Amino acid sequence: MQDLHSPEEPWSCQISIRLEFDQGGKKTERTKELPFGPRIGEASKGEVEIALRKAQYCNLNPGVAFQDVIDMDIQEFKQACQTEDPPPFSRNVVCIDLQGPDMVDFSFIDLPGDGRRSHQWKLFHSRNTFPMTEGRSRHKLVHGYYCARQLDDAQRAPSVSPTEARKLEKEFFKKTHPWNLSTSQDRFGTDQLISTVSYLLIGIINDSALGFRTEIAGMLQTVNAQLTSLPPAITIEPATYTLQEISSFSDNVRQYVTGLQGKEALL
Repeated sequence: MQDLHSPEEPWSCQISIRLEFDQGGKKTERTKELPFGPRIGEASKGEVEIALRKAQYCNLNPGVAFQDVIDMDIQEFKQACQTEDPPPFSRNVVCIDLQGPDMVDFSFIDLPGDGRRSHQWKLFHSRNTFPMTEGRSRHKLVHGYYCARQLDDAQRAPSVSPTEARKLEKEFFKKTHPWNLSTSQDRFGTDQLISTVSYLLIGIINDSALGFRTEIAGMLQTVNAQLTSLPPAITIEPATYTLQEISSFSDNVRQYVTGLQGKEALL
C-alpha cells in the first residue's frame, strides 16, 4: 500500500498494480503502474476490500486479464481462487492511493503474499517470525521489523471504529501465544509503527532544515539581485511617461537624420 494524502477533495481510492519484474523475476527495463479499475468513491468504500483481493489475485496470476477479474462477482472470484494455483509470492506490488480530508499522511508498501493464505496460518503460529522483530534475522533492516494485526473477515463484518480496531489489536498481542511471550512488545501494533515512523520523519525534517535555510537564502539573494537590475520605478503618470519616452526617441532619430545645428558637415 502506498501514497496516502489528505487534500481538500472528497475521499476516494485508486488501486493499481506496479509491474517492475517479469514472470521470471527479472527486473524489466521500464516500470509500469497500471490502474486496477476506476477510482472508488466514498459511497462505495465497501468495495475496496474485494478490489484489493482481486488486484492481489491478478498480481499473483500475471496471465489473467485485469478486466475479467474486475467483472467477476464474489462467488465467481472465490471459485477462481480455489481453482487457480498461483505462485506464493510476487515481486510486483499492489498500490493503493487514498485521498481525502482528515487523513494521516503516511506511505508504506504491502508486499503481496499467498492470496489463499495456505502458508499464512503456519507462519502466524510459528516463532520463526520473532527473529525479525527481535533483530536476529539474516535479513536485517536499518530500523528493524514491525508487526501489525488487522481485523479478520468476521471482525470486519460489524461496523468497527478505528479506535476499537486498535484496541482489539492490542489485546491480541497481549493475550495470544506466542506473541505475548516476545520481548519485542514495542514493535507490535499499528500505533507503535506510526509512532516510530513519525519520530523518524521528524528527525528527517530537522536534519533537512539547515539545508532548506541555505537553499532559501541563496534563492533570496538571487531574487534581490534580479530586483536591483530592474529600471527605476515610474513616479509620474504612466501616460505622461510614455509620451516623454516617445518624444525623446523621436528627437534622437531626428538628430541622426538631420544632424545637430552647427554640425551639419558630419552628415
